[in-house]
Amino acid sequence: MAAETNLPTSAESLAEAERRASNSIADTPARWVLLACAALMLVSLLLPFAGGAAGWRFLVPTEASRGAKASIAEYLFTWFSLVGLGVCGTLAAALRRYRLAAVGWVLTGMAVVFALMSVWLRRSSATADMPGHGAGIYLAMAAVLAAVFAYVPVITRRGGEQEAIAVERAAAQGTDEVALAQRAAAEHAHEPNPLLVDDRRARAAERRRR
Repeated sequence: MAAETNLPTSAESLAEAERRASNSIADTPARWVLLACAALMLVSLLLPFAGGAAGWRFLVPTEASRGAKASIAEYLFTWFSLVGLGVCGTLAAALRRYRLAAVGWVLTGMAVVFALMSVWLRRSSATADMPGHGAGIYLAMAAVLAAVFAYVPVITRRGGEQEAIAVERAAAQGTDEVALAQRAAAEHAHEPNPLLVDDRRARAAERRRR
């Protein structure tokens, strides 16, 4: 522990640079897949979700959504998919911010749960006057499901800059630890080794005084 607290400024600055680099996501193909999923989700809001009512009408209870007998799960799915994928996914892919991607992944995963609930509730309560789901909500569900998997490499894979800094920091830290060990060995080299001290005369004099 002492070696870590006495690291030179170079190693500390590299560690700080690595932390800053970790705030950016890697420029991988999954980033562009995520951006495409966000675009599809936004387009789906213009298409019918249920009963001819467009998806954007499911953001709040409206006459159209009530006419389509929208469930609370469908309202929640629309909001979580819009915020998690449409907003966070777009900003994370464009700005390459890790925190936006992490929040978006959590919200998009919750949107998948509400999507399954939406399908189950509408099919389990199907009656003659219950309209079915439209193409828009299925497009949104497909985009959200694909985004859940696209988010994983985006938030787990290191960027090239972060990997380079990590390698450089590991090398610098190893050099620093070797230097500290050599410095400690040099300081202790001037101390006498009690096993090599010849104290036979002192012990003989002590016996004569007795």
